Amino acid sequence: MSATIRDVAARAGVSVATVSRVVNRSPHRVRPATQRRVLAAVRAMGYHANIIAQGLKKRSTRSVALIVPDISNPFFPAIARGIEDVARSRGYAVLLCNTYEDLDRERAYLALLAKRMVDGVIFATVGSNTAHLRALRREHRPVVLVARDVEGVRIDTVLVDNFRGEFEATTHLINLGHRRIAHITGPHSLHVAAERRRGYLQALAAARVPKADAVIVGGDFAADGGRRAVQRLLERGVRFTAVAAANDLMAIGAMEALRTAGRRV
Repeated sequence: MSATIRDVAARAGVSVATVSRVVNRSPHRVRPATQRRVLAAVRAMGYHANIIAQGLKKRSTRSVALIVPDISNPFFPAIARGIEDVARSRGYAVLLCNTYEDLDRERAYLALLAKRMVDGVIFATVGSNTAHLRALRREHRPVVLVARDVEGVRIDTVLVDNFRGEFEATTHLINLGHRRIAHITGPHSLHVAAERRRGYLQALAAARVPKADAVIVGGDFAADGGRRAVQRLLERGVRFTAVAAANDLMAIGAMEALRTAGRRV
């Protein structure tokens, strides 16, 4: 039978409230000697706080959810690491959910996490459908979007400058002498993809590259999408001398397709 908080209190010779303050890192002051005694009792008895019971009582589970669209994309593990480091330093656990760019899976995760009483949700949404985001706002659940924003819903969002990034990448290629630059876009449902496409077009315009020289082909932010995009261009005989992919994974796929076709990269 597992030890209870009352068992720990009895062994340490303190009140249940004191044990609670120590194990929950309460701001209420506990004498160092008492704290050491309680922690020794916790270790000796193998006590683990009942997170579910605490959550029901305090309406807080000390947990946040992180929902990402593709954990195999190197961009998102770096984000997850930063979030986990900060959350852990504040006594929170992070639950990781991977949607595989599937909107139905994203909705299912949000419904499940509501039942698990997570204290907040951080996520990169799959698309521009905002119905479930509006529902989160109505429930007053803390939500932060990361890496991807949506239009029409006021939600705190942490973004990179997608327009500027693609503008500068395309400008760099132009400065190297390229004019026929193929741009592999992200999914049409994502605002970040539209911003990167806009950055590409604006860079061409700023360099007075004729609009007719723009080469735009659809992608999906995955390596296979970049590979297929380049294959389509090659099959159609489209002339281009450089590629400005909308993300790193598509760039990798594009390079693989070019090498397979015997093109120098």
